[in-house]
Amino acid sequence: MSASQDREYVPLPPFVFLAGVLLGLGLDYLVPLRVIPEPIQLPGGIIGIGGGLLLALLSAMTLWRAGTSPLHERPTTAIVASGVFGWSRNPIYVAFVLLCVGLALYFDRIWIVAGCVPAVLVIHYVVIARE
Repeated sequence: MSASQDREYVPLPPFVFLAGVLLGLGLDYLVPLRVIPEPIQLPGGIIGIGGGLLLALLSAMTLWRAGTSPLHERPTTAIVASGVFGWSRNPIYVAFVLLCVGLALYFDRIWIVAGCVPAVLVIHYVVIARE
């Protein structure tokens, strides 16, 4: 059996979180809930989305500077414990959660947060546990 056939399948984290967002939008379609106060939507959404994008960018830059890839399917060539990795072992996944929360706030679609809960569980038990 070749090495590629022997490797276990691990889902790509961006697609896991995208599935969570889509699940949340589907739930919102079935049971629309508008519970986020309007004054919180725009600033909260911008902070969540902007913070998530910034954290993802800083995480990727830190990994590249250390000479390793941010892509989980590539082998780890260095353990990084500086920069944003000094705050969290998995800042890119934290960035995805911030993006989900930011989208939920910005669009007043609280179900997006609920839809991302299964995504976080998949990331924790399937991706992080494997790492």
